[in-house]
Amino acid sequence: MTYTLEVVRFIVDEEELSEKNGEEEHVGYMRAKFRTKEAACAYYDMHNKHMRPLNAYNTWKSDWDPQTKLLYIVRRDHNLISNVAPFDKNDEPVVIHFENAGMYQEYKFLCEE
Repeated sequence: MTYTLEVVRFIVDEEELSEKNGEEEHVGYMRAKFRTKEAACAYYDMHNKHMRPLNAYNTWKSDWDPQTKLLYIVRRDHNLISNVAPFDKNDEPVVIHFENAGMYQEYKFLCEE
């Protein structure tokens, strides 16, 4: 079983809140893979020192960042399309192109001990 981070935008604009009838909007999944929920939290915490730890309330969900308006939720990875860059560009998966068969993304597991 592997995990990833779901990226969610916290809506603060009153008109948009009313229009969308909610305050959190799914943005996508990060192009990052983790072997454990704890590793996903460690990755978030390492790159967001200005924020409370991701799992501070035992919910596997971060607070929303007042600068970016984004929050992160640890999710089981179901190989859905990952469209959000990791916090560090060096953590991007390696893209392997096949001559006649498209491409493949090779992920490394992040925050392993």
